[in-house]
Amino acid sequence: MTLAPPDRPLLLLWGFMGAGKSTVGRCVASRAKVEFLDLDQHIETQSGRRISRIFADEGEASFRRLEANALRVELARKGRRVIALGGGTLLDHVLRAEAMERSYVLTLEVTVEEVLARTAKDGARPLLSGADPREAAERLFTARSVAYRSVHDSLPTARSSEAAVASLVLERWRGSQS
Repeated sequence: MTLAPPDRPLLLLWGFMGAGKSTVGRCVASRAKVEFLDLDQHIETQSGRRISRIFADEGEASFRRLEANALRVELARKGRRVIALGGGTLLDHVLRAEAMERSYVLTLEVTVEEVLARTAKDGARPLLSGADPREAAERLFTARSVAYRSVHDSLPTARSSEAAVASLVLERWRGSQS
């Protein structure tokens, strides 16, 4: 865990798919009375295509470029707000360093079992598509675990309601600005 920089009005919620970033982010933003942005939804709106379609048509590398550009635009904007990131957004160490410098980054932790349960019905997770979603999730967890821990803070979400997680996130975000 890294100490949060003082006075960071931008909260970035990060973590594995299905961790609750968007749900918790909306709740935090509502309670803090600030703007909320789901970066994946923003990219879909800007591009006119679903994330799964971008992955299928152009591949992950192309999507990551779109994602990095969208985040950099948001990092340059002023104002207090909450942004839910995609699970791979900050895997690039350069982009992660930029985000860490300009915002407060908090990882929502989730287990493989929770991911599989939460994402089983939506079918829109390109990185879990294929023969064995559990194997894909475990492989991604292993590959991403160091990056997920190398931000300002992290918070386990298991066995907690979204309201309880949102309260803790808000408390930590406000504490980072003291």
